[in-house]
Formats: sequence, C-alpha cells, structure tokens
Amino acid sequence: LKDSDNLMTNAVFKKLGETYFQSRGTWQNSLKAVKEILAGPTGINFRQALVNDGAGLSRYNLLSPMQLSKLLYFAYHNKTVSSAFINALPIAGIDGTMKYRLTDQRHGSRIHLKTGSMTGITALAGYLRTKHNGTVSFVIMVNGFVKPRKPFIRMEDDICRYLMSTVAHG
Repeated sequence: LKDSDNLMTNAVFKKLGETYFQSRGTWQNSLKAVKEILAGPTGINFRQALVNDGAGLSRYNLLSPMQLSKLLYFAYHNKTVSSAFINALPIAGIDGTMKYRLTDQRHGSRIHLKTGSMTGITALAGYLRTKHNGTVSFVIMVNGFVKPRKPFIRMEDDICRYLMSTVAHG
C-alpha cells in the first residue's frame, strides 16, 4: 500500500475471489467475496455501495466516506490484520505516496494514510495517533472538481495539520 501498485492490487483482489470460492478468480466472484466477507462485520450495505475492481480505478466504484470509515474501523479492530494493515499504509512525510506530503510536521510519523486520485477526485483515508495514545480514523474525499488538483491536495493537508494540532501527540 505504501507505493500504489494497481496491477498487483487487482491481482490480489482476483486471488481473493479464487480462494474464497475455490474456483477461478474472476471479477464477479471477487466482488461477491468482498461483499460476503465485509458486509456483516462492517455493517456496510453493499446495495448502497459499488465495488467494481480491487484497485479503485473504476469510476463505477462508489463508496461514501462513512462506508470507507467503517472499513477502517473494522481493519483497526480486527486483531488478525490490524497491525499489518496500519504498517502497510504510507506514513506522512516519510514514505510511499505520502513521502512528500506533510513534511513540515514534527509528528507526521503518527499519521498513516492512503491516497487516492483520478481526474476530478482526490482522497485520503487512514489513522492518526492521539495525544492519549488512542487512534482515530478519518476519511477526506473531494470530487467533482474541474480545476487543477493541487489546491484540493493542500486543503487535505491543511485538514490533516488541523487534526494533528488538535488530537495528535504534541
């Protein structure tokens, strides 16, 4: 997750469908596997959410910030995957897709985020360590813009700075 690799992500997605159903890994059985695995524990109503690929490249993927937040909550509280998942996320100002973002923050290493972008879309989702050693998850999604992405990325970073100044170690 630190460095986006959409081809690898889609391969893992198809492998999930193959493993879950013990049959050929197709888009359809992978999508069905994701829904069956996640619907119960996350509370996501997949009739109101669309997942069309594993990498998030399809414009037909439709998840709300709340639905993505539920996934983050589930991953954090699932002790089987929690540590590995969080450690796989880029660390602000340190590595991956966040290496050159939030570099001015003393405590940037306390914020683990995954970026997402397409034409007219930018998003961040991840975790922040709080002053009292707790963890909060958050999701920022901006879409539908026709202007250059840079001001919206700055806005995302400003929101992260605000969160770090109010709830992060500090």
